[in-house]
Amino acid sequence: MSARATGLGQRRRCQVPIRGRSPRLGRRLNARLRYALSVFGALLALGLVGLMVLGAVAFFESKALERRGSLAAVQLAVLADAASAYVHSRFPALLAQAQGGPFELTLATLKADGALTGEFSETDALGRGYRVLVLAAGTDAFDMLATETVAAGDTVRPVAALLEGTGPRIGLAGPSRLSGPTVDTDLSAFRAAFAGAPAEGALGALRRFDHGSVFGDALYRVEIPGFADANRMEADLDMSGHAIERAGRIEAASLEVEADVEAGGDLAVSGDLVVGRAVRAAGTVQAGTGVTAGMARIQGAVTSGSMTVTGAVRAASLDAAGLVRGGSIGAAGAVAAGSAQLGGLDAATVTARSMTASSVSAASVAAARVQTGSSLSATNAGFSRLVVGRCQGCR
Repeated sequence: MSARATGLGQRRRCQVPIRGRSPRLGRRLNARLRYALSVFGALLALGLVGLMVLGAVAFFESKALERRGSLAAVQLAVLADAASAYVHSRFPALLAQAQGGPFELTLATLKADGALTGEFSETDALGRGYRVLVLAAGTDAFDMLATETVAAGDTVRPVAALLEGTGPRIGLAGPSRLSGPTVDTDLSAFRAAFAGAPAEGALGALRRFDHGSVFGDALYRVEIPGFADANRMEADLDMSGHAIERAGRIEAASLEVEADVEAGGDLAVSGDLVVGRAVRAAGTVQAGTGVTAGMARIQGAVTSGSMTVTGAVRAASLDAAGLVRGGSIGAAGAVAAGSAQLGGLDAATVTARSMTASSVSAASVAAARVQTGSSLSATNAGFSRLVVGRCQGCR
């Protein structure tokens, strides 16, 4: 059978026989029926295609909104980092300002400081503006909330943006709380201080700043206002042989020195000073109570208003303007004094330019010249030669 014959046979099978009608009329009715069915199929196909297009548009719009929300979260994290850098550079002043009341950091302030570049957009990918709100949290800390402004009628809730890992403590403002993977905090204090901000549906990045988070546990060489711990050591300091120079004042409960102690000025010690080797002072060494030493060697002069010695005093020379008293005084050389009062003098040889005594008792006295202003009395006196200017009672 030919292809044409086969085609005719197929067309005949599609025809609907109509009784009481002519064959020609039947063919016309069948043609109209086939046309109606083809139009209906086309319309049905168009409807299905339209539904698919609408679904695809909705899908791609949803994906585009998610991407915009994620980009908005990234932009907010950048703003929060810039504001944090601004806070770190002037924390003491901002802490004092927060104690005086809530305040806001503007984008213009952050750009003028250089924390943000001038190209940073005033609005984010969702078309929302920014606010950076600062509120005191106790006496030595404050909270900073970088958030979006939400216009009336804006119902977008970029929840998917919270899962992008754009930064710590980013959440979505709800009816009463800021919630996210790493933050869940009450917003009533911020909304009371900033006239309802942040609005519901806004993204927010919350950070808290105190002395510990800003300055850490490092030891600072300059004073940090309100943070005395920044200049206080809490552990032993091993200098490994390095020196501390030009110190104005050093206070210590105890001071142990293995080598030398050199002081260019005064050294005042109120407690114990234990030195293993030598102490050298170019200035004055002062002690509030007394100085006790097992042995003291002084190469220069010792000047003292009063000196009490329980043991022996040995010196190459001793110059005393006042009175020198001692249970025992031993001198290897000469003893020179303006005056000397002795209970007893026992010496092998005494050489003096002048001597005044109430009584002098000696087994033998040898003198080149003996002169007395009054009388000279002796039980027995022997002279090899006696020269007198005047003699009374001579026999």
